[in-house]
Amino acid sequence: PEADWRAIIAFRNVVVHDYLGTDLNQIWNIVEHDLPDLKHTIATMLDELNDGNGG
Repeated sequence: PEADWRAIIAFRNVVVHDYLGTDLNQIWNIVEHDLPDLKHTIATMLDELNDGNGG
């Protein structure tokens, strides 16, 4: 699994530096549609790391 890390970083920068101009609908869309996939990607990455370290 792969995530669009550049887009994630870019969005984080927008939220941190322009939080008053952040589109709440866009955030809600990310929460509903993108975070479940990202959670799966991160869980898979952690599993792979643990398998590689005898965890």
